[in-house]
Amino acid sequence: MAAEKLTKGRLVQIIIMLLILVVAFTWRTLTHSDITFRECNTNACTFSFDSNHFSITEIDDGYLLSGNITNYELVLLHESSRVVKQKGSWKIETNETQLNILLTSKESNDNAKITLIR
Repeated sequence: MAAEKLTKGRLVQIIIMLLILVVAFTWRTLTHSDITFRECNTNACTFSFDSNHFSITEIDDGYLLSGNITNYELVLLHESSRVVKQKGSWKIETNETQLNILLTSKESNDNAKITLIR
């Protein structure tokens, strides 16, 4: 690119783009939420997340996570496991001795990483 003289229009364009980037980074920093970590070591455990109560129960072929799940997404961090959504609960089919799952609120985008240990 050949060297060009900096015009007033080009300077205004650079300043506007810089302001947009500063606002975007500031907004993202202020609205960012940290991940909440939970660990369940027993056959059954309960926890609160995003003002809702959940319970995890160990079953024959995995775990059953129950609670108000309509506004949440569940992501398994293991490819060998499978999630089946049931009425009011998620059935997590796995034979892993330690399972990490990520529970995300659709409303607030808050995350909870849950470690299940048999």
